[in-house]
Amino acid sequence: MTEFFSVNGTRYAVDLRGSGPAVVALHAGIATRHMYDPLLVALEADHRVLAYDQPGYGDSELPAGPIAPELELLSLMDQAEMPRGVLVGTSFGCRVAFDAALAAPDRVRAIVASGAGLSGRKVPQSLQEAFDAVDRAAAAGDLDQANELEMRIWVDGVGRSTPVNVGVRSAVAAMNLSVLEESAAGREAEELAPERPAVDHLAEVRCPVLIVVGECDQPYSIETATMIADQVPNVRLVRLPETAHLPSLERPAEFNQLVREFIASLV
Repeated sequence: MTEFFSVNGTRYAVDLRGSGPAVVALHAGIATRHMYDPLLVALEADHRVLAYDQPGYGDSELPAGPIAPELELLSLMDQAEMPRGVLVGTSFGCRVAFDAALAAPDRVRAIVASGAGLSGRKVPQSLQEAFDAVDRAAAAGDLDQANELEMRIWVDGVGRSTPVNVGVRSAVAAMNLSVLEESAAGREAEELAPERPAVDHLAEVRCPVLIVVGECDQPYSIETATMIADQVPNVRLVRLPETAHLPSLERPAEFNQLVREFIASLV
């Protein structure tokens, strides 16, 4: 059941379920909180699980001014009575998780990162050209084409030997189309850059980190995951074959089990 929390006058749509150790799910930039529906179902029996739409996504409002997503996260955790929690983040959500761990290390018990992204990390030219093609299609008013191009980048991925699951692709496309529609209407949140970009401060992340890598993800994301694994002191990396940017949707049973076992291993 959807609830609404208010942070600095902005209404956030949240799903808050269960009781037990706190877990917060942070969605990717091509999705909404519903990309984590399978995870919430898997954990709610013995965990307190929070998933929410980032501002301007899904059912959350657009903020009146610039925001720091990691600080908004901490405010939502306060309202959910979560003094400390495990952050599960994909792509944009992964970036928010690491920024939160650096901003408030006492609030972040651990991080599960997939579709790895980090604040301060530059996109390579080849991927930027793919993004530019998406932007050109959107600027021309062809949101369906923009959406298709993003599905090829993030859901189809690179080097698959088997076709992507049609149901997964359709579900992500539906979520992302709503994101593109909001953006085309000028309804995008303005973000404040963190004071300490995570790409330059990974060695300061002291909480345990589980990295889940789809082997068919973009090389940029795989390289980012490797960077995290090389620099964060307490880290484990798991690779999933025939999987791209969104392991929680492509391989929900395996992903959810990895998350559960990781949380159980925490002291």
